[in-house]
Amino acid sequence: MPHLIVNYSANLTELNPHQLLKDANIALVETDLFVAHDIKSRAFKDEVFLIGLNETEEAYIHLKLYILSGRTQAQKQAAGAALLRQLEQKSYMQ
Repeated sequence: MPHLIVNYSANLTELNPHQLLKDANIALVETDLFVAHDIKSRAFKDEVFLIGLNETEEAYIHLKLYILSGRTQAQKQAAGAALLRQLEQKSYMQ
C-alpha cells in the first residue's frame, strides 16, 4: 500500500504514462507519508469514453489513491494536494 490507479483518455496521444506514474510516485514520497518501494502504481488508457454529450476533443486524467486506514484527514488531503500539484505543474493535459 498505497495503490495509485490512473485512467486517462486515449486522445492524450503525447502522454507518457510511465513518466506520469514516476512523477506521481515522487510526489507521494515527498509528502513523507509513504516509502517509495511500497507504492504500487498503474495506468490504463481508456479507448472508449464520452465527456458529456459533446463531440469535442476533450480529455482527462483521473487518479485514485488507495491507502490503508489510520491516516488523518490532513494526511489524506496532503497526499491528494501533492498529486494535484504534480499534474498541474507537468501540464500532462495537451
